[in-house]
Amino acid sequence: MMTARGKKTAHNKICFGSKADTLFRLDAAALSCRIPPGMAFTWAQWKEDPSSLLEHVRREFAGRLVAVRSSARHEDGAVNSHAGAYTSVLHVPAEDALRLRKAVEQVFASYPRTEPEDQVLIQLQVEDIEVSGVILTRCVDDGSPYYVLNYDEESGRSDSVTSGRGVHKTVLVYRHFRPEYCDSPRVRKMLELAKEMERLGGSLPLDIEFALDRSGQMHLLQVRRISTAANWHPDTELRVARAIPHTERFVRGLSARRKGLFGASTIFGIMPDWNPAELLGGAPAPLAVSLFRALISASAWRVARAGMGYRELPGTELMVLLGGKPFIDVRASLNSLLPGDISARTGEKLINAWLRRLADNPGLHDKIEFEVAQTALDFTFSRRFAERYPGVLSASEHKSFQELLCGFTNQALRLGPDGTLDRALGHIAELRRRQKTGLRPAAKATPPAMSAHIQSILETCLRLGTIPFATIARHAFIAEALLRSAAAREALDETRLAVFKASVPTVMSELAADMRAVCRGDLSEKIFLEHYGHLRPGTFDIMSPCYRDRDDLFLRPEEGNRPEPSAPPFTPRKAELRAIGSLLRESGLDAVSAGELFTYAARAIQGREYAKFIFTRSLSAALECIARWGAAFGLGREDLSFLRLPEILDSGCACPHADMTSALMDRIDRARMEQTLARSLRLSYLVRGVKDIHVVPLHRCEPNFITRKQVERETVFLSAASLSHAHLENRIVCIEHADPGFDWIFTRGIAGLVTKYGGANSHMAIRCAELQLPAAIGCGEELFDRLRQSPKIDLNCAARNIAALGAFNA
Repeated sequence: MMTARGKKTAHNKICFGSKADTLFRLDAAALSCRIPPGMAFTWAQWKEDPSSLLEHVRREFAGRLVAVRSSARHEDGAVNSHAGAYTSVLHVPAEDALRLRKAVEQVFASYPRTEPEDQVLIQLQVEDIEVSGVILTRCVDDGSPYYVLNYDEESGRSDSVTSGRGVHKTVLVYRHFRPEYCDSPRVRKMLELAKEMERLGGSLPLDIEFALDRSGQMHLLQVRRISTAANWHPDTELRVARAIPHTERFVRGLSARRKGLFGASTIFGIMPDWNPAELLGGAPAPLAVSLFRALISASAWRVARAGMGYRELPGTELMVLLGGKPFIDVRASLNSLLPGDISARTGEKLINAWLRRLADNPGLHDKIEFEVAQTALDFTFSRRFAERYPGVLSASEHKSFQELLCGFTNQALRLGPDGTLDRALGHIAELRRRQKTGLRPAAKATPPAMSAHIQSILETCLRLGTIPFATIARHAFIAEALLRSAAAREALDETRLAVFKASVPTVMSELAADMRAVCRGDLSEKIFLEHYGHLRPGTFDIMSPCYRDRDDLFLRPEEGNRPEPSAPPFTPRKAELRAIGSLLRESGLDAVSAGELFTYAARAIQGREYAKFIFTRSLSAALECIARWGAAFGLGREDLSFLRLPEILDSGCACPHADMTSALMDRIDRARMEQTLARSLRLSYLVRGVKDIHVVPLHRCEPNFITRKQVERETVFLSAASLSHAHLENRIVCIEHADPGFDWIFTRGIAGLVTKYGGANSHMAIRCAELQLPAAIGCGEELFDRLRQSPKIDLNCAARNIAALGAFNA
C-alpha cells in the first residue's frame, strides 16, 4: 500500500508514473496548491485482502467522504493518456464498507483489462468546490501556444469536465499574454497553477486537473503529459508568436475612427450580418474567401442596402481577415443599416450604443438585427428602444429616428413593380433566363478564354444575383421583425406565427418532394439533376462535390415511400387582421394592410430562398469552370482551393509565366502554410480589441430554437463530405455550417437538427420552421462540440434547452 506522505522540498521535479504515483511524488514538493491526502493499492493487493484495505481507508479518513479514482498503469502514459476513459466515484463515506467496496470494484471493472499492478486511488473528497476543470498547457490538436482552460463553475463537482457532465466553459489564453488582459481572479489562479506545474515539468506539455474551493484554495487532482505532442509541428509556436503582433496592429488600425463611418471603434465577429462562419467555415481556403468577397462582402451587401434607402457607404468592405479567418466589421455593418438621411449626431450616438450593447452582451452576436440594432420600424420599437438605450437620444432625436424608420419601412413594404422587393425578384428572374445559355464555356476554350468566361459569369451573378439576393434577404429580416413584434404585442399568437411560416412553400420544400419522387420512380434522376444538380454543401468550396457529381443521392429507394410532410394551411383570422391593422395604424405604417403584410412576408421568405438557389447556380458553374481552368495546368481541386480569384482571372489578361504551373504551385504552397497558421492562431468569436487576441473564450451562446417541440434521440454528425445514404432516420443531425446543399437531409426523416453556426433568420432556421422540425441553430463551438460527441441529445425547444445525454470522453 502507498500513501501520500513525504518531506516538502522546493526542488522536486515531476516524475511521471501512474496517476497516484505522480501525485504522491509531487506531494513532496513545496507547492502553493494542495494535493488531497490519499492512498493507493493495486489490483493484486485488492484481490489478496480487500477487507484490510477497506479498514485502512476507514481509519485514515474516519468520518470523511472520499473520491475513488482510477490509476491504471497505462492510463497516463506519454503516448496514450486514456483521459476520461475510466470510472471515478465521488462522495463515498469512508466508513461505509459496502459502498466503498462497490466503488473500488466499479473503478477496477472500468479498465479494459486488469493487470496486477493497476491501482485505484483513494483521495479525500474536496468539498465546497467553486470551480473545477482541466488545464492544458498547449492546444492538444496541434500544440498551439495557448493555455486551454476548460472549467465548470456551476455543478460543484470535481469531475464534471472530465466526465462530460455539467455546463462548462472553455477559455484559451495565449502563453505570452499580458497580465492586464486577464481580469478574472479565477482564471488567474488557474494560470498560476499551470505555470507552477510547468516549472516542475520542464518543457513538457501538461494536462492538469484541478478544483478551486470557495476559500480560494487550489487543489491539484491530477497532472499528466499530453500524449499527442509527438504529432505537433515544431514551428507552430514560433509561427503564432510572429502572427500575434501583426494581428494586434491590424486590429488597432481597423478599430480607429474611419472617415465616412459613425462610431468611435469597432467589433469584429464571425457570425453577425452575412455570417461568414456559417457560409465559409472557421478557416476557409483562399478561393472560397475571395469568391465570397467578389460576390458579397466587397460591394453587394452595401449596394443592395443603399438601393433600399439605407445609408450609402462607398468603398467600404464588410469582411476582414484576421489570421486567415473571416470576420465581419460590425461597425461597417451597423452603419449600413441606418436610414440614409440620418443626422451625423444621431448616427454617432446610435452606432456607439449598439456597439456597447454587443460588447457587453456577446451572446447577441448572431442576433444583431433583432436584439441590438433597430433596422426597421416594428410594433415594439418604442418600448424596446427605451429598455435597451435609455438616455442615448434626446426626445427630438428619438422622434426623428422613428420617423426616418417609418418612412423607410413604408417604402420597403410597397408591393408591386415600383417596390424594391419586386424589382429584386425581377433581377433574379432575368439571371435565371441568362443561365439557360450563358454558363457553359466553349468546348475548346483556352485558359485565357476560360478565365474571361469565369469573370463574365461572376460579374453577371453580382449584378443580377447577389445584389438582388441581398435586397430580398433584407426584406425577409424586415418581415420577420414585423411578425415577431406582432406576436410580442399579442396581435398574433406564437403558434399561429409558426403555422404561417410552415405554410410558406419554398424551392427547398420542392427539392424534398422531387427527391422523394425520384426515389419512387416518378421523376427521372436526369430531370432532377438538371434543376438541382448545382447545389453543394459548401456553396463557395470547390472541394465540396455538387449534387450532379455525387453517386450517393438516391441509394435509399425506401425514402420515396416516406409520407410527404403536410404544411398546415394558413388563413389570417378576422381578429388577427383587426389587431395587426390597429398596430399598423398606430405605427404609421400605411403602405400595406394587415392581409398584405402576410403577402409581403411570404414573398420575402420565398424570394430569399429562391434567389439563393438561383445565384448559387452561377457560382457553382464558375467553380466548375475554375476546375477546368486548373486542369489545363495540372492542378486539382484541392490545389485550386488555395489560389485566390484574382490569380485565376489575371491569367486572362497577362502573359503567362514561362512555367505557369510552377508559379501557381509556389503560390499554392505559400497559401497552404498560411492556412496552417490560420488554424493554429486562435481568435475569439468576437474581437472587441487587442485583449480578445490574447484571451479567447470559445463561442458559447444560446442557440436559436425553432418550433416548440421536444425530442430525445440518438445523434449523427455530418460534414460536407458525408455520404447522403448515411442512416439519419429518427436521429438528431449535427452539422457545423449549413446551406441549401444540405437540404437532402430533410428527405431522410430526421428527428431534429443542431448546427454550430447560423442565425435566427438563416436558411436552415427558415427551412426548419417551414417543416416544423425541432432545431437548435447556432449553438457555438463549445456547446456544439459537446453535443456532436454525445450519443444522444435532449432537444427541448419549448424550454429553450438542449442537453447532451450519455457519457463521452472529454
